[in-house]
Amino acid sequence: MSLCLSSNVFFVPLGDSLVAWDFVRHKQFLLSIKGVRAIVDPEFRTANPEIVCELTNTEILVKSPTDICPRWEWDVLSKIFHFGTSRGKPDDFVPDAGRQAREYVEYCDSIMKHMPLDSFTTARGMYRSLIPTVDFPGLEPLRTLLEQRRSNRTFSGEELSFSQLSVIIDETFRYRKHDQEAYRRMGMSTPTVRRSSPSGGALQSCEAYLVGRKVSGMDPGIYHFRSHERSLGLVAPLSKDFSFGLLCGGQMFADDLSAAIVITCRFEKLMWKYKHSHSYRVALFDAGHLSQTALLLATAVGMRTWVTAAFFDDEVRRELRIPSMSTECPLLIIGLGTGPFNPFDAHLGAGYVGKNG
Repeated sequence: MSLCLSSNVFFVPLGDSLVAWDFVRHKQFLLSIKGVRAIVDPEFRTANPEIVCELTNTEILVKSPTDICPRWEWDVLSKIFHFGTSRGKPDDFVPDAGRQAREYVEYCDSIMKHMPLDSFTTARGMYRSLIPTVDFPGLEPLRTLLEQRRSNRTFSGEELSFSQLSVIIDETFRYRKHDQEAYRRMGMSTPTVRRSSPSGGALQSCEAYLVGRKVSGMDPGIYHFRSHERSLGLVAPLSKDFSFGLLCGGQMFADDLSAAIVITCRFEKLMWKYKHSHSYRVALFDAGHLSQTALLLATAVGMRTWVTAAFFDDEVRRELRIPSMSTECPLLIIGLGTGPFNPFDAHLGAGYVGKNG
């Protein structure tokens, strides 16, 4: 049987040993000297079938190379980072809202004693106060929004109006024209467009999907925002057992969201122009800029908001009907809903008191 090394594995020295790290399945294997030799020496494999069996069972050696994303044009380091930091749903995952809420708070309590004391009060250079002494025209509404924007983790699940969501999505994600005259004066042209938030190379690598569960005038479903047309296209209806909480990595308080915006990135829109994987950072910047714009707009129209990157990547891609081999990947989910402000998970219960409380 002809075998080859899996393309989803890289190797890391650990003392006198070698670790085979499967960055797709998030598994690590400590290799023996014989195991290393079996990987690089076909003749040794023929004489040692028991070692080959171990290497095939762990999928370090495979019958044919696997490629999880054939259009990935950046270097292998960015590929390892992207898929190595993606989060899959464990086979034994069983949601328990109350237990998970308590465990998270207790974990936060447990690490407080290890917090570096000087990490949150950085002071360098000469001192000069920046407390504003002058009010500028038009600043106060923005200042109010910045003060009111907070992350909420308790929602009431009431219906949102379509007009509210329209303002948020349209103002954040629609395409706007460049100043073409400025380009003409320089003897240049640009095929790209802009949004209200900055984007690396004005390439607008991010896409927006509305997951509407309780929105007036809309059937529950997943909709893609067509930025060039300023319209929504139905991707798929929501299933009866759809759960925001399960989608968001088991953060079950999210089940009371009324809607969410999923921001994805089409990496190929960056890859064709910026060949170095340093531009992977640009994708993250783009998503961050867009999310802050959307959060401020949502605050302005009276919604409660929450944003997370803690979700099951494959589950999100499946819900959005993104092909498994596509270079379009989810980066952020913005939760939208109603209810009183509460920064804590409602499943903690009104009478919950932490260990340090």
